[in-house]
Amino acid sequence: MMEREERPNLNLKVFGCGVSGTNIVQRIFELGIPGVQTLAVSEDARHLIEAKVNKKILTGMNLNRGLGGCGLETIESDLVGSDSYVRENLQGYNVAIITGGLGGRFSSVILGYVSRVAREINPDGIVIGLVTLPSSAEGKERKDNARYGLKKMTDACDTIIVISFDSLIKMYGEPWSERIFRIADEILKEIINRLIEVINKEIGDNRYDELREIFTKGKMGTFGIGECDDSASPIKKATEEALNSPLILGDLKEADTVIMMVIAGNDISVSEAQEAATIVKERIDLSATLKIYHFVDSNLKGDVRVIIVFLG
Repeated sequence: MMEREERPNLNLKVFGCGVSGTNIVQRIFELGIPGVQTLAVSEDARHLIEAKVNKKILTGMNLNRGLGGCGLETIESDLVGSDSYVRENLQGYNVAIITGGLGGRFSSVILGYVSRVAREINPDGIVIGLVTLPSSAEGKERKDNARYGLKKMTDACDTIIVISFDSLIKMYGEPWSERIFRIADEILKEIINRLIEVINKEIGDNRYDELREIFTKGKMGTFGIGECDDSASPIKKATEEALNSPLILGDLKEADTVIMMVIAGNDISVSEAQEAATIVKERIDLSATLKIYHFVDSNLKGDVRVIIVFLG
């Protein structure tokens, strides 16, 4: 009788790049998820010192004494000095999540750099990027920086999920402010946390190959979020809200894989789950793969939150 092939245990690294990325991984660190290591990579020494994460990597030591403020080419050439630290802390991973804000000079370079090194360290690993895109109000330079970083990440990552600040401003009716940055960090924290739960479930159920099928096709991703706390059909309402979210970029019909995550304060019925799935299937391509996951979060009590990630 053939023995069942052993799958690897979860060894997941979450790299936060730059100030925004560091803020995000601090939130992941606070969750204390087993098998997940958080790492912050920054040239801002003062911000890095205060960060509460598993590991810290200061780069740009030769750039303005670690205070930041150099151009793309200078930052990239200086990364050689931090290369061994990045590589050392990527050893042994099977899933790497790389997050931060595109647009800044440092973060736009380092996001692509860490993605490339992760791919070199483990060609068979799963590399997922979750990043913000600058708003139209931030100017041409930050857009050019973001374009540069996104191209580098696209070359290395299996999947990149993006969130636009223009969409956030539209969704929350917020002006350009520090609060919109905090909202973005919190949303990315939520997405990363739920994706980690999906990854944990697939690996725990010995479905590592299926997990690779979800994320390893050079996909760009977008997502919508919906929440309902006062309805006779909260899952239906939350699903419809997620499908119509201003955060979604592009045409839903172009997605070939859809990940639906339902987070509720208690178990949901089979009929409720089927109704929500039917609503999603009506909006996506008939050939698209729909994966549905349900998580219980006691903090939500009677609320229901639905996150739908579209990859393709």
